[in-house]
Amino acid sequence: MKKDTILIVAAVVLLVACVVFLTLSMTGGESRAHLPLSLACVATANALIYVRNRRRKK
Repeated sequence: MKKDTILIVAAVVLLVACVVFLTLSMTGGESRAHLPLSLACVATANALIYVRNRRRKK
């Protein structure tokens, strides 16, 4: 049960980071690395949620 909570918290933190990076990329930040970082955060958060769902089914 505790691992599920940790996975949820990590996914939420990654999604918040995703919103921050998306905002930086849309406002024209100097670095062009913000959009790929945002996409990586979304992919990692989805992977964590997928792992959590697989564990709950077993």
